[in-house]
Amino acid sequence: MKLAHIAVAVLFMAGCVMNGCTQDRLPTEAAVPDSPSLPTGTGILRATIDGSPWAAVDLDGVPSGTSTYNGNILHISGGRAIVGDTADAETIDLIIDWAYLNTDICPGTYQLGTIPAQEGEAQHFDGLSCVCHTNSGHSGTVTITALDVSRKIVSGTFAFNGVGDNGQTHTFSEGMFDVTWK
Repeated sequence: MKLAHIAVAVLFMAGCVMNGCTQDRLPTEAAVPDSPSLPTGTGILRATIDGSPWAAVDLDGVPSGTSTYNGNILHISGGRAIVGDTADAETIDLIIDWAYLNTDICPGTYQLGTIPAQEGEAQHFDGLSCVCHTNSGHSGTVTITALDVSRKIVSGTFAFNGVGDNGQTHTFSEGMFDVTWK
């Protein structure tokens, strides 16, 4: 009887150790903190641009990410209001072309570059003059992780390298979105 108790205790401790050390609990480079597991349409669109955090928010700090979907093109966008300037905002735009893909909107990873050569494209306007965008030499991905077509909500992650009109490059990493479409 005592041997059975010891065996159960050893198995319990081994199970605890193994459960605490599973690979799926280890951090990864692609992990995005606070990424929603189900789409809720919170309006969040954020990323790290050249190492600095960026989020689409209005002047009150409310998330301002949104999207449109017309049956062919999904356009995810968000702007960060520039204090003192009501006309301009710093923006990130992600575009996926399902007409080019010849399929319906669905979860998956989509290549960013230049439409129609790639499945989508991305751009960033800094509110002043620099437009950075993806192209064949500066690319990235958008991954749709959750989709609720009936509620028109989409969420996921993104990362890309953009190049400006003057050749300057920018890295967009740890991007995530949880938005509704119209």
